[in-house]
Amino acid sequence: IIEVTTSCGCLVAKKKEESIAPGASVDLPIRFTTGAAQETASGAIQVGYRKASDPPDSRPVYVILRVRADVTPDYRISPREVDLGDIDGLAVQQVTRIISVAPAELPDVKISEVHCSGDFLKAQILPKTADDPVIRIQVAFDGSRFTRSEAINGSVIFSTNSKRVPKAIVSVRGKYDAPAQIEPKTVVIESSEQGEVERQLRVTTSQPARVRSVR
Repeated sequence: IIEVTTSCGCLVAKKKEESIAPGASVDLPIRFTTGAAQETASGAIQVGYRKASDPPDSRPVYVILRVRADVTPDYRISPREVDLGDIDGLAVQQVTRIISVAPAELPDVKISEVHCSGDFLKAQILPKTADDPVIRIQVAFDGSRFTRSEAINGSVIFSTNSKRVPKAIVSVRGKYDAPAQIEPKTVVIESSEQGEVERQLRVTTSQPARVRSVR
């Protein structure tokens, strides 16, 4: 066996140095960490080998070994990714979605903290009812933070009492169509320019509009 590589950091395989006699076999120890997998986890191991009679500089032959595990998670998250879709900034500035966290192997799952990446997202844990074990997290998007049309990329991170998966991350994506575009985004004043300096900003709107104030 010349080399052993894996498809991800969650899968570790130990290289075996000894040669394998005809008809014999060797064990290939592996360690597989399922992490935050909800239902299934998988990976691959690439083993490169050559015949003992081949020259040392000959190219090895490769074989792929597949690893798969059926996972019973401590809790199930739905959805795994929040899709806000296309948001028309002229019609709406705030959009909310709900993330559900349902107990599975851990019946008394608790969320101690929840926060978001980016100041355009806010998340809060909604009050639970006595007969419903599902925890619901409301995610709110605030479009007023955006001054131009762009893709929305963020995440919601929450901490739980699970020892196996103490933290979980749910990505948030979408597209924001700003009601107005302003160019340029940055005004540069050179040190060689003296006295009063003038620049122009071009405002382009998706609908007929009026500039109410400039400050």
